[in-house]
Amino acid sequence: MPALSRKMALAAFALTAAAMLQPLAWRAAGIKPQDLENRPMSARPKITVDRLLDSTLYESISRYLEDRNPLRWYAVVAQSRFRYEVFGTVDTAGASNRALAGREGWLFLKETLDQPCWERTTLQQGIDVLKSMHDALVDRKKTVVLTIAPDQASIYPDKLTPALISLSACARQSRETLHDVIRSSKFTHYVDAFEVLRAARKADQRLLYVPYETHWTDLGSTYFISKLMKQVFGETRDLSRLRSTGTRSDLPDLARFAGLFYRYNFDTYVHDLGGVVTRQPTTIEHGGEGRPYVRQTSTSNSVPLDHRKVLILHDSFFYISWDHLASFFDDVLYVHWNAFDPAKFGEFARSADIIIVESVEREVYKRLSELKPEQAQAFRDALGRADVAR
Repeated sequence: MPALSRKMALAAFALTAAAMLQPLAWRAAGIKPQDLENRPMSARPKITVDRLLDSTLYESISRYLEDRNPLRWYAVVAQSRFRYEVFGTVDTAGASNRALAGREGWLFLKETLDQPCWERTTLQQGIDVLKSMHDALVDRKKTVVLTIAPDQASIYPDKLTPALISLSACARQSRETLHDVIRSSKFTHYVDAFEVLRAARKADQRLLYVPYETHWTDLGSTYFISKLMKQVFGETRDLSRLRSTGTRSDLPDLARFAGLFYRYNFDTYVHDLGGVVTRQPTTIEHGGEGRPYVRQTSTSNSVPLDHRKVLILHDSFFYISWDHLASFFDDVLYVHWNAFDPAKFGEFARSADIIIVESVEREVYKRLSELKPEQAQAFRDALGRADVAR
């Protein structure tokens, strides 16, 4: 772009310098800008004398001011809410186009519906890797559990519009193929969360997912944990009794993706087994990629806790379940999928008694496609030689 004249540059600089004070004035008034596009806000541009004649300086200043103008946030949110509440649509052309509008005020994550048609051979190869790891653990007398957390649309398909039903054709086909592959692979313990939550929806009018959030609610999680404890561990206590622990006000992820920024009051529960359980999470930095590991220890003033060591490979669905598992086990090590290393996981599995592998439906296909036989071998090698203290 052509350089500005000196007089124009000085005038523009004076006006822009005054504008640069606006964010400070808004902050002093207690009004702060908020992220709209799920990207870092533009950095404060560096202003130097030798850049006064450079037009790119003023472009950077313009982006900086636009990002930090709180009135822009209110205007964009107001527009998004008007479109959604009046016409039942969301903006799918902007930077935050991950949310799609369903029926009756529901939103859905685009990537959960717009899935490829995954081939059986690809899914079978990934399941075979997990089965090899499973067999190595079972050979060492360890309890192994596989489960998949359903996406919203799998439990509330009636909230999809005809267009979204058409969009999700491959997702439905891949889901059925995966379930068939898992059933034929004969895992010792597969907890079918789809079956659990579909049955729970028929029996319970309370929400297991909410219209603006991709994850299950506390209630949905308690149904899943109840099934896990009864099916795998033979729990005989009454797990239908829940104790309300209040509500938490959160900004659901889909409301944020759609630019609506609705807050939602989530009811929270734990299993009512008598007594009070206190959990203590400890972050364990691993120095590699992905989230740190978290070791959760629990104590109870009356409820007997299981002293076996639990290792869980998980994603974001299990964060809601931490309080619920704490009512049963006093030592759980959580490893997020984005920090999965087969050799390290094998080392941890050596000192664990129970290993749970969970993936959300929308991610499981890609994760299975990326699992390779050499990873299973690395896991088996580490499981056979390592003894890591926890």
